[in-house]
Amino acid sequence: MKFLQNEKDVLNCYSPKLAGKLQEQGLINLEREGSPGIALFKEHGAVQLLIPKKFGGFGVSATEALKYQVALGSLAPSLAIATTMHQYKVATLVEMAKNRDLSALLDKISSGNLLIASGGSEGNTDGNLFYPGVTASDTEDGLLVNGTKRPCCLTWSMDILSVLLVTEENSKYRGELVNVIVDASDPTIKREKFWNNRILAASESDAVTLNNTRVSDDNVFAVGTPQNAKAFATSAFLWFETLATGSYLGMAGRLIEILMEENKIPRQDIAALDILFDSQLAALEYVALRIDNGDSLSEKLLARLLRIRYATQDAIATISSQSMEYLGGLRFATSEESTLLANSCRALMFHPPARKVMNNNLLHYRETGSLSLA
Repeated sequence: MKFLQNEKDVLNCYSPKLAGKLQEQGLINLEREGSPGIALFKEHGAVQLLIPKKFGGFGVSATEALKYQVALGSLAPSLAIATTMHQYKVATLVEMAKNRDLSALLDKISSGNLLIASGGSEGNTDGNLFYPGVTASDTEDGLLVNGTKRPCCLTWSMDILSVLLVTEENSKYRGELVNVIVDASDPTIKREKFWNNRILAASESDAVTLNNTRVSDDNVFAVGTPQNAKAFATSAFLWFETLATGSYLGMAGRLIEILMEENKIPRQDIAALDILFDSQLAALEYVALRIDNGDSLSEKLLARLLRIRYATQDAIATISSQSMEYLGGLRFATSEESTLLANSCRALMFHPPARKVMNNNLLHYRETGSLSLA
C-alpha cells in the first residue's frame, strides 16, 4: 500500500473533493496569509466530522479523525492546525453532551456548517489550556466576558468562539470552570493582526479580544471547579493532543513522501524514516482506539499520550532534518515546499503542556499515580 494511503482514503471518504481542491492551489499558496484553505474546507471539508449522526454529522471515530488530520497535515499544514482546534472543541462538546442537553448547539453547528475557534492556551507552550487569561463578571441573565486570546486560530473565519474561564468565587457559578459559547459576529469582539511569521500563517492565528461581551446563561456551561474538573480536562487534552500531534506528524509524512517521489534517495534511508513515522502513528492510533473503546476520561491514557506526543516531537525533528539533508542544497535553493514543511512540522513543540514542566510531572505520576498538567 502506498505511503499515507489509509489516511488519504479516510479524508476522501468524508471530504471527496477537498484533496483535489487543495492540490489545485498548491502548498505555497495554501500557506500564505489570506489563503483560500479555510474557505475550501468549509465548502468541501468536514466541519461535521465529529458531530453525532443524530445531529446531522458524520459521527466518526477518534481513529478516523486522527487519520483525517494526518492526511490534511500532509496537504495543508495551516489548515490542519486550524481545523484541529475546531474538531477538538466539537469533541469536547460531544463529551459534555453526555450529561447535559447540548442538542440545540450541536445541531446549530452541523446545520450551519459553523467553525468553532478555541479560547484556550493551545498555542502557548507555558500556558494552561484552561486558564487563557479571560475573565467574567455576573450579569442578571449571564456573564460579561473580557480578555484577549492570542494566538487564536480561525480568528477571521470563526463562527463561534468557545472560551474556557474560571468564574469568581462570589459569582453565581461559585468559582467554577465554565465553557462559554460566544457568537463570533458579536460587535464587541475585536480582531487584530498578531501572527508575524510566514510559517503556518494561513491558520489565522491572530488576536481576539472580548470587550464586555455579554453571554446569556443558556450559553454558559459549568464543568466543575478547577479542583474537580479533572475528567473534563482529561477528555479535552486527550482529543487535542491526539489530533494536533497527528496533524504535525502528517506534515513530516509529506517530507517522506517527497523523498519517495524523488526516486533517487537510497531506499535504506527512506525506510529508516518510514519506520520512525509509522511507529509514532501506530502509537497515536493506539490512543485513538482506546478513546473509541470508552477511555476518553482515562488519566493513565493521557499520561501515555503525553509521552507519545513528546516522542513524536523528537521523531518529527529527525524526519525533518534528515529529509532536508537527503533532498540537498539544490532543492533548498530552488523550492520552498520542503523548507516550509520542515519548519511547520516542528511547531508541535510550542503547544502546551511544555515538556520541561511535564517531564517532572510524568515521573511524579509514575511514582504516585497523580498527574498534574500545570
